[in-house]
Amino acid sequence: MTGRRVLLFITIFLFISFKSFSAVFTVTSNADSGPGTLREALTLAAANGSAEKDYIYFNLPDLSEAGRTITLLTELPNISSNIVIDGTTQPGVKFGVSSTKVIIQSGATTNLSVLIIDNSDNALMPNIEIYGLYIRNFIKKPILANFEFGAVGIKILQHCQNLIIGASGKGNIICGTHYAIANIRTDLTSNSFVTGLTVQNNIIGLLEDGISPNSNFGGINVIARSGDILIGGPLPSQGNVIAANGFDVNIGQYPDPNNPFPTGNTAVIQSNMIGTGIDGLENYADHFIGQNPTAGVNYPFYGVVSELRQGFTIVKNNVISGHTGTGLLLRVSTFDIKGNKIGTDITGTKNFGNRRNIELNASGIVGGDNDEDKNYIAYGEVGGLWMEEDGANTVVRKNSFYCNKTFGIKQHDTEYAPAPIITSLTASSVSGTSKPGAVIELFHTAECTLCEGKEYIASVVTDPDGKWLYHGAINKQVIATATFNNVATSEFSAPYLNVEIDESLEERKPASCNNATDGFIKHIKIKPIGLDNGPYTFTWRDASGTKVGSSLDLDGVPEGEYTLQINGRGCGLAYLGPLTLGSNQITLNISELTRQAASCNQNNGAIKGITAPGATKYTWINTLDNSIAGTSLDLTDVPTGKYQLTASNDFGCSVSSLPYQVDVNPPTVYPAYSANINNSCTGENNGSITVIPTDNLVKTARWIDAEGQPAGTGLNVPNLKPGTYKVYFTDANGCETLYPHDFTVNEIDPLQIVANSETRTDDQCGLNTGSIKNIQVKGGTQPYTYLWLNVAGEHLFTSQDLTDVGAGDYTLQVQDASGCGVMASRIYTVLNENSSIDAPIIAPLQLCAPGEALLSVSSPSAGNTYRLYDSQTSTQYQDEQTNGIFKIKVNPNSTYYISRVSGQCESERTQAQITISLSAIDIPNAFTPNGDGKNDYWKINNAQNYPQAIVQIFTRYGQKVFESKGYSVPFDGTYNGTRLPSGVYYYILNLGKSCNLLSGSLSIIR
Repeated sequence: MTGRRVLLFITIFLFISFKSFSAVFTVTSNADSGPGTLREALTLAAANGSAEKDYIYFNLPDLSEAGRTITLLTELPNISSNIVIDGTTQPGVKFGVSSTKVIIQSGATTNLSVLIIDNSDNALMPNIEIYGLYIRNFIKKPILANFEFGAVGIKILQHCQNLIIGASGKGNIICGTHYAIANIRTDLTSNSFVTGLTVQNNIIGLLEDGISPNSNFGGINVIARSGDILIGGPLPSQGNVIAANGFDVNIGQYPDPNNPFPTGNTAVIQSNMIGTGIDGLENYADHFIGQNPTAGVNYPFYGVVSELRQGFTIVKNNVISGHTGTGLLLRVSTFDIKGNKIGTDITGTKNFGNRRNIELNASGIVGGDNDEDKNYIAYGEVGGLWMEEDGANTVVRKNSFYCNKTFGIKQHDTEYAPAPIITSLTASSVSGTSKPGAVIELFHTAECTLCEGKEYIASVVTDPDGKWLYHGAINKQVIATATFNNVATSEFSAPYLNVEIDESLEERKPASCNNATDGFIKHIKIKPIGLDNGPYTFTWRDASGTKVGSSLDLDGVPEGEYTLQINGRGCGLAYLGPLTLGSNQITLNISELTRQAASCNQNNGAIKGITAPGATKYTWINTLDNSIAGTSLDLTDVPTGKYQLTASNDFGCSVSSLPYQVDVNPPTVYPAYSANINNSCTGENNGSITVIPTDNLVKTARWIDAEGQPAGTGLNVPNLKPGTYKVYFTDANGCETLYPHDFTVNEIDPLQIVANSETRTDDQCGLNTGSIKNIQVKGGTQPYTYLWLNVAGEHLFTSQDLTDVGAGDYTLQVQDASGCGVMASRIYTVLNENSSIDAPIIAPLQLCAPGEALLSVSSPSAGNTYRLYDSQTSTQYQDEQTNGIFKIKVNPNSTYYISRVSGQCESERTQAQITISLSAIDIPNAFTPNGDGKNDYWKINNAQNYPQAIVQIFTRYGQKVFESKGYSVPFDGTYNGTRLPSGVYYYILNLGKSCNLLSGSLSIIR
C-alpha cells in the first residue's frame, strides 16, 4: 500500500511539473465519457494550459463506421487555446468523398452544440485547428426561429484568433445543425469575434457523398473584428462544398471599442461550390430545409453575404447558384469578383439560378481583362447584376451575361453612367454614341428573351465628340456597355435592328368629329439592310403605352400619337415615331385662360388665352341678351357680364365653352395713410405735404386747394401756402377716388423772446454768481436752440439759462427748427453788489519770551482768504493765507491784525491778543500706547504756541529715545520703530529763549 501511494504522488508531481509542455492526447474510446474518450482528451488538454500546442489524435480500435462514431449525450467541455483536433489521424477508410474518419453525432433528446470555443476568463483564444471530423444530426427540435443557436457544429463564444477548420485532404463535414460554424454575438459588448479564420476542404449541409442534402439552417456565420478570412483557397482541393443550407456564407464585422472598423482586412472566398454539390451539377433551390414553414425562410436563401467594413472581399472561381434569394450580396466592403459561375452549374449550361444573382452596395470590379477573370452570370430569376446606390461605382468588365430575367445589369446612377447607344450595325462594323472617353465593351447577345452581352467581342473608346466605331466581323446581334473614368459601368444598351423604314407612301387619315375611331396610318414599308432579314413582328402603342395594333398598318384609332415597334428575329428592336394622327375634332384648351375685369364702369373687360385647335370660326355671345359680343378667339373691350364662346370649322364640327363672367372692379378703398406736413413760414408759400402709403394701391395722386384749384401731383407736393388741401388717388385700373382725409398746412408764428419774462440775479463781490433764468420764447417751431454771447462776441453758453457770470452785458440769440431762417435776439445786463462780511476770530497767543510764533484764525472758512496787517489802517497787507495761519515775530510792542476776504469784499480787521509770559503747559506724566485708540500718544497741551521748543525723552539709564523740534508729531512710545517696554522715563522740555527748562518723569503703561 505504501508503494502505491508513493507511485501516485510521483505521477501527480510529474503531471503538475510538465503541465505547460506540449502533449498528445489520444482518443481510444467512442463512449460519451470516461477514460480514453474525446471528453477526457478535451479536459486534459485544457488542464495542460495553452503555452504550448496540444494535440488530440484518434485511435479507435473498431474501424467500422459504428466503431468510429462518437455519440454525445451532453455537450463536450469547451475547447482550450493552442490545440489541434485531428480526426484524420484515425486509422480506417474515409467517409464518402470527404477526408473525415471520425463521426460525432447526438444521442441526446435536446439540441446540443458540438465543439464550443470559450473560456472562463474572457481572454483571447489563439491557434485552434480542427480536421477530419464528421459532425451530424444535432438538431432534435424543429427550427422555430431564423436565428436559433441551440445546435451549432463549431460554436465560437470567445474572441478566437487564427482558427483553422479543415485543410487540403483534412476537411470536415458539418450537417444537420442550426449553424455549421458560427460565433454567437448577443450584443455589442460581447467578445465573440474571429480574428483570422481559414475554412478549407469542408462539406457543409450535405452528407459524405457531397450530394445528398442534410441541411443546416446556416452554413458559415462569422463576425470578424480584424485579420483575414479565407474560405477555400487557390487550389481546387482547398475549396469547400456549402449547399442546401438556409444561407451558406455570411461574413460580418462589428466595431472594436478601441478601433471601430480597422482597415486592410481581407475576406477571400475561392474555389468553393456554394449552393451546388461537389461535382457542381446539383441544384438545391427547391430543397425544403426543414424549418417550420410559418417561421421564415424554408429554402436556400442567400449564397454569400459579406459586410466587411473598410475591408476587401475577393470572390473568385466559385460556383454560386440555386438560392431563392441573392446569390452574392456585398455591402460596405470593396470587392473583386472574378472567374465565378453564378446562377448556373460548373459547365455554365444549366439553369440553377438565384433570385438575384449579384447585389452590390459597395464599389469594386466584376470580371477583368483576362479570359480567366470572366464571370458567368446567368438565369437570375429577377436579374443578373444589381448595383444599388453605394454600388453604382462598380466596373463590370468582359463578363458573360445570359438568360437573366428583367435585367442583365441594373445601374442605380444612370445619369452618371448612361447606357451607350448603337446607331449602326453591319456585318463588318458597329458604331454608336456615348460620353467622350468612355470605354465601350461590345458583346454578341444570348439566344434568350432578354438582350444581354454573352460573348465579348472587343472594346473601343469614345472620341471627344462622343462617337465610337468598331470594325470587325459581326455575325449576331450586338449589345454594349460603357465604363466611365474606370469607375462606373452602365447597363446594357438597347440592341439595334438595322432596317430601312420607308415612309414615302405613308397615308394618314385624321379621325372625324366627336372622338371617332376611324383614323388610320397605312402603307409604311420595311426593308432589311443588316444581318436580321426577318421575319418581323410589329407593335403599335399610343402615348400611354397601351398596345393598339399588331400589324404594319394601324387602323380604326382616334386622334393621338402612335409609336411603331419593330421586333427582329433576335432581340433587336427598331422604332418609328411617335407619329401624330390628327382629327377634325375641335378641342378647347382653357389652361391659359385669363379674364380681365371691367373697371370704372367702362367697356374694357376681356377674356383671353383660350385656344381651339381645329377651329376656323369663333363667336362670342352675351348671355344677357344673346347678342354677338365678338368674332375673334380673344374677346376684348366688353362691359361686365357673362359671355360664351362657340368654335367651329368647315367640317361641321363645333364646340361651345362654359359661360365666363367678366367682373367689374369696385372702387379702391384706401386705408388711412400717415403724412409728413411742413408748415409755411410767415409771408412765404413754402409748406409741403408728403403722404406715406403702406401698400401699392396708389399709382398717381392729384392735389387741389380749398378753392378747388390744382395744387400739385404725386405723393410729395412742395411750395404750398397755408390752407387745407384734398387729394385724389388713381389705382392700377385707372380709377380716380377722392381720399376721405384733408391735410392742413399752417403758417408758422414769428419767433420772439418774451420781454421781462426773465429772472435776473446780480453778481456778489465779483465771484461770478450772477445769472439770467426762466426766459420765455414763443412762435416758430420747436425745438429751439440758444446761444449766449458776451460784449466781445464770444460764445458762452448754449442753454436757455445763463448762470455763473459776473457783471456785464450779455446777448441771447434764439433760433427754431422751422428752417425759415429767423433769429430772435435780446441783450441782458448783470450788475455787481459788494456786501459786508464777518471779521475773523483770532485765538489768543501766549509766549514766555519774544521770538517767532504762529498766529491762527479760529475755524477758517473754506473758499475765503485771510490777510495779515501790522496796523488797523495800513493799505498793504504783510501776508495772505487761505488757511488762516501766519508765522510772525513777536516783540513786547508788536501788534497784528487779520481780515477775511471773499472775492472783491473784505471784512473789518481783528486785532490779535499776544501775551509774553510763561503760560501754563499741561504735561501728562503717563500714557497707554496699546493701540486701543485711547491715550495712545503723549500729548502736551499748548505746545503749539512754542514752535521752536525742543522735546527730549530718556530712559533711566540716560539713553535718549525721543527728540523733536516743535511737537507737531507726539511721542507714541516707540524707538526706531520698536515698542519701548513699560516703565518710567524722563523728559526735558526746552521752550526757547528766556524760558527755563521743564523736566519730569513719564510712565509708559501697556
